[in-house]
Amino acid sequence: YYIAPRTVDMLFYWWFPDTTFINLQPSAIKFPENDKSEWATGNWVTESARVPLRNWVYHGLGATDLRLHSMIGNLQWSNPQMHHLLLDLKTNSSHTEGSVACEWLKANPQIWELWIPSGTKCSQGWGLVDPAAAFVSERSAASSCGRCGPGRFSQRVTDGEGDTHICVMCGKGEIQPSPSQSACLQCEAGTFMATEGESVCSSCPPGRATAAAGSSACDPCQPGSAQPVRGSTACEVCERGSFESEVGATTCRECPKGTYSN
Repeated sequence: YYIAPRTVDMLFYWWFPDTTFINLQPSAIKFPENDKSEWATGNWVTESARVPLRNWVYHGLGATDLRLHSMIGNLQWSNPQMHHLLLDLKTNSSHTEGSVACEWLKANPQIWELWIPSGTKCSQGWGLVDPAAAFVSERSAASSCGRCGPGRFSQRVTDGEGDTHICVMCGKGEIQPSPSQSACLQCEAGTFMATEGESVCSSCPPGRATAAAGSSACDPCQPGSAQPVRGSTACEVCERGSFESEVGATTCRECPKGTYSN
């Protein structure tokens, strides 16, 4: 396969891009497009069926690093450009793949500069920031990307330049204790958060409770109930022989002499 084409002029099998026979400057013989029905009967006058070439990459790359994902999608080489690179590598023994690529990059900035995505194309976990490193929601006000800190989440948005991300504060009843996250977490039952952009939920104080997740406030115990424990999901009804007439009580009071409660 390797020696014969270099010894005599002949037909041989080759594919591109590949450096094996590139310095021979071979000419391709083009057959008619594959005809499956003819091949099924043993008539092979048409070209063989095409074999798709696939590149396997991490399926979450678009979410993990949006700029890298975009740059890979922008990469384009024409066959003549690739031919020139491979021929240089094959005919110059002192050249390496790295040196050939480096020289091509230095000579063709007008091509590869178009591959590089905007500095405001923020990946998941990051968001648009202005020159003062303050988070912004519009690309027109942004100069770069900054990592979303605790109390915020990274939200994907699309504008006239394509996809990017912004860092959004967690709403009331939500928190996010970790940086670079894609969503906020609801406060659990028995806890609340009354302000935006927080990283830790607060426990309901004694005399208050909430059974709902994502609460921005705890409900005060109503007359006839109390709650002495912090972080509770419900108030406790006063037992027989006790009462409570106030709102937000922590304990029930014993009925005074001469009175009763059932």
